[in-house]
Amino acid sequence: MWGSQALLIARRTVQFFATSWGSYPAFNADIKLARLAAKLCPILFHQPSLVQHVGKESCWGGPFLA
Repeated sequence: MWGSQALLIARRTVQFFATSWGSYPAFNADIKLARLAAKLCPILFHQPSLVQHVGKESCWGGPFLA
């Protein structure tokens, strides 16, 4: 569920992210988004993921995670 390949975020949640972003410490944006969103409501995600990595390299240059 981690990563930011595809996100669907409610407008109210985006507004909360914008006003709270600087007040919450986290190193990775995906972890920060999840922890901030959890303050508002449960986090629901599709299992299995609808976004799958294909190949051996990340498109942004990071490590490939199987």
